[in-house]
Amino acid sequence: MATARSHLVALPKELIFQIIGELDLAALLRLSVACKSLYHLISSSAPIQYRIELERAGYINGSAAGPLTITQRRARLRKHSRAWHGLSWARSIDSELDSRFTHYYLYGGTIAFAIPSPSGTRLSFYELPSTISRTLGLEWPFEVSFNFGIWSFAFDQEQDLLVLIEKCVEGSSPRVHIMSMTTNMPHPSAKVHVLQAPPLPPGIQSVDASFWLETVGDTIGLLVRLNDRINTDGESYLIMWQWVTGLVKVNVTFPKYEAPDIFSFVSPTTFALSVISRQPAAALGDTLPSKTPMIEIYQVHDDNTHPLYPRPIHCATFLLPRIRDHIQVVEFLGRSEPPPVHQSFRSQQRPRPFHFASEDRIFCFFLDIRREIDAGPHALMFTRSSTLSNYTNYLSTDHGHARRIPWEEWGPPNTRWLEGNFASTSDHTCYVYGSRFAHRVSSSYDGDDDEIPIPELQTIDMFDFNPYAVEHEVRNGAAGDGGEGTGEDGSTKYDAALGITYRSITSPSIIPAGSLFVDDVHSSLPYREIHKVVKYAEDFSVLMDEENLIFLTERDTMRVCTM
Repeated sequence: MATARSHLVALPKELIFQIIGELDLAALLRLSVACKSLYHLISSSAPIQYRIELERAGYINGSAAGPLTITQRRARLRKHSRAWHGLSWARSIDSELDSRFTHYYLYGGTIAFAIPSPSGTRLSFYELPSTISRTLGLEWPFEVSFNFGIWSFAFDQEQDLLVLIEKCVEGSSPRVHIMSMTTNMPHPSAKVHVLQAPPLPPGIQSVDASFWLETVGDTIGLLVRLNDRINTDGESYLIMWQWVTGLVKVNVTFPKYEAPDIFSFVSPTTFALSVISRQPAAALGDTLPSKTPMIEIYQVHDDNTHPLYPRPIHCATFLLPRIRDHIQVVEFLGRSEPPPVHQSFRSQQRPRPFHFASEDRIFCFFLDIRREIDAGPHALMFTRSSTLSNYTNYLSTDHGHARRIPWEEWGPPNTRWLEGNFASTSDHTCYVYGSRFAHRVSSSYDGDDDEIPIPELQTIDMFDFNPYAVEHEVRNGAAGDGGEGTGEDGSTKYDAALGITYRSITSPSIIPAGSLFVDDVHSSLPYREIHKVVKYAEDFSVLMDEENLIFLTERDTMRVCTM
């Protein structure tokens, strides 16, 4: 072994760098530990050190980084990583919003709000500040108007793409407009500028429909969900298009008690549905069985030649722990950001030195529950997107349930269940980004309305599932005396300079059977938890993107905190 290592070290440096450049991060780190000469060689290489730090942070190098050198990119990455690690923002800006906004959308460093107007709809776009790209953002919004109302909207500034779902009358088909963000005109790359969704059922106004719209690369997905499952026989549906050509890639309907609440892309070609049956007790002889939430993975079509077309191809179903029969699930949501956009769809006109690696994202699944017997906490489950995308690792060869993956075979080592007061989580969908999840915990001021108003002290709670961040804390003794961490009893530390308390959890946790689940639920995905107290006079929900925490109130204010 020593001879082989000496032969490797004797090679020209350029060739050594080319060889070790093919290694993954784990192999690269093992190699640097195994040989002192290679350690010094790796440590002296700025490109290799930059790559190591990128992977540790869960980022990848930008395809168009502009004139920045490796040293400059590395410096910005370190500053960015330190800011999130300490939940320490460089600045914050408060903005007044139009309180009439009905929808918002956050993507790629821009947040937009839809405001009804007498003639139709007005969209207000706010470009957020960026420390990575050294941009200040827009103090005032950029606004565009349309002469029709909208159900929902989405955009992707990397492709200059704006998608609008036009409101329509009962029984007709929603019109999906493919627009340019910069010109407010039909998108020049789209062969069909207005796509037709399936017709809406009669009585759509009275049965409370919701519209969930997502874009990823060349795909647009629209889920139309009928929330009132008692007073309608209409079916919810999911449709996806290739927006440049207008090709329908997916078109599927759902029985009213089996419709998903949301969908989310796992990769550019696969998506996840979070599903749980709402079948009423009367339909089952007044006796509800225990409920089993499921995460269904599907593949979209590239053309119309598959026998199942336009129904998506079912890849796998991940089963979650069984829920007790008396619990009513209001919503079962599953989200992950940023969307898994292929590099070919990233704009060369908007260079970024680095960005989050979509394969390292965390999925957050939220059970919004209403108990008939007693009140209790909500439940969140976290898992990596790579776990869902690598579903073939868990598929059984049994013929009976070949596509169903039991919870015991995949869940305990690959997830983390948390219980708590996450009530506001269901109202806003950008509470998770990359490996991080954030929400507002509580308010410390509960005075009467006629008292002199004082700033409220409110707590931001962030969970970071980046394995290297947790490993760093454990190695430095922040996970308790046990070395591997002591789970929920792990020691909490306070950083006076940053004003945060933090801890790392690496031990398994258990949610006992009884109030929510039929059986004990074990989970063990490591994470780092950070608490930070902020002053804000109103209750707010937390949104998040790559560089910003956004505090959005129910009325008309927004605070943007930039790392």
